[in-house]
Amino acid sequence: MKRTVRVLCRPGTATGFLLAGLEPVIAGSPIAAADRLDELLREPDAGLILVDDTLLASPAAGDPRAEGGRVSTPGAAPGVPLVLRFPGPSWVPGAAPPEAWVAEILRRAVGYRVRLR
Repeated sequence: MKRTVRVLCRPGTATGFLLAGLEPVIAGSPIAAADRLDELLREPDAGLILVDDTLLASPAAGDPRAEGGRVSTPGAAPGVPLVLRFPGPSWVPGAAPPEAWVAEILRRAVGYRVRLR
């Protein structure tokens, strides 16, 4: 079965995903995002769901949808779809560089901190 990549983001970042060839699902608030994410998880061909982390700012403890992880849905292959959080835009001076975000993802996946050069 062919799997698709879906994006759940705020209206301000949707244009970038459209230009990249992905059709984003837009949510303006964390409450709306939770509803849209539930809909995306029920899509039979969903393989990867990218979610703007500002829409999941206060995840429920232990919820793999909010933490970014593999979510099992009825009728889907184990671990499909994969939910991956990505950092939303930040205009705050002194925000962490993109390398810090990548290093944190690697630390979670591998189990220890990796130094990027």
